[in-house]
Amino acid sequence: MRPPYTGEETINFKELSVNVENIKVSVLTDKGLFDEMREEGQGQGDTHVHAYYEAFLVKEGHLSIKTTDASLELYENDFAIIMPGVYHYTAMQEKNTKRYSLGFTYKKNSSEKAEDLYTDFDRVMRESAAKNQETKPNRAVCVHSTNIRSALDRLYGYYMSGSVLKWQYVKACINELVLLIYEELSKKDFVPNMDEILGDNSLARSYKIEYIVNKYYMYDISAAFIAEKLFLSEKQVNRIVKKLYNQTFGQKITALRMKVASQYLAETSMTVSEIAGRVGYTSLCGFYSAFRKYCGCTPGEFRREASDSKLDD
Repeated sequence: MRPPYTGEETINFKELSVNVENIKVSVLTDKGLFDEMREEGQGQGDTHVHAYYEAFLVKEGHLSIKTTDASLELYENDFAIIMPGVYHYTAMQEKNTKRYSLGFTYKKNSSEKAEDLYTDFDRVMRESAAKNQETKPNRAVCVHSTNIRSALDRLYGYYMSGSVLKWQYVKACINELVLLIYEELSKKDFVPNMDEILGDNSLARSYKIEYIVNKYYMYDISAAFIAEKLFLSEKQVNRIVKKLYNQTFGQKITALRMKVASQYLAETSMTVSEIAGRVGYTSLCGFYSAFRKYCGCTPGEFRREASDSKLDD
C-alpha cells in the first residue's frame, strides 16, 4: 500500500543555523518540534531513530524516554538529549504532560576571528561520553535546569510571535541555549558528539526523509517514493540514508520494523500476526524470516525472554 504522505506535514520545517563563536549549530524549527501536549493513554509513540541530537525538556507532568538500554524519567524542568542513532520512543505518563523538543546538530565553523569555544565544548561532550559508556549505554542523561527551561520558554514565545524581528530573537535564544547547555555539560555527564553527521543546509532535508520513514515504515515505502515527494533523485535519497545510518534504504526500513516489532512483543499482548501486520508485513512467514534474521530468535522466543526479564526485575 502506498504511504498517504502528501508533503503538507513537513512543508513548514525550517533549518536555522547560528554561529556561537566558532560553533555552528543547526536547529530544526517547527511548532510541532517545539511544543506538544498529549493526554495520558495517547502519549506513547512508536520506536524511531534520528541522525541528529534530539533534546527534550518537560514543562509539566512526567515524560518517559525509552531506549534499547534504559529508560529516562523526566519531570518538570528536567532536560535530556538523545544522541544520534539511538532507537527510542517517548511516553507521556501523566495527563496533560507538556514538553519541548527540538532537533539539532553542531560542528566547527571556519571563522578565524571567533573565540575557540568549539574545542572546549566538544571536549566536554567527548569526555562525558567516555564516562557514560560504561554505565549508561544509551548515552543520554537528564539534568534539572530552570535556566534552560526559561531559555526555551523565550525561544518558543519569539518563534510563535508575529514580530518583524522574530528570527533575530530566535537566533539570540539559540545562542543562549548553547551556552547554557555547555554550562550544564561541565557539571554532569552528557552525550557524545558525532563529527559532521550532516553537511551544511542538509538538516531539514534529512529530517524530512526521517519523518517519512519513521511515520510510514509500515507501508510499501521506497527510496523512489521519497525522492518523488521531496523533489530529489532516488540516488540522492539512497546516498543520504547511507551516510546517516551506514545502511541501505531497505536495511533501514527492516531495522526500524524489527525495533518496533520488538517493542510490541515486549510491551503489548498483541498476537504475532497482529504485530506483523502493524509493522508492514502481509506474509506471516516473511515476518518470521525477517525477525529471526535480524534478532537471532523467533518472535515467540523474544517475547518469552522479555517476560522472564521483567519477572527477574
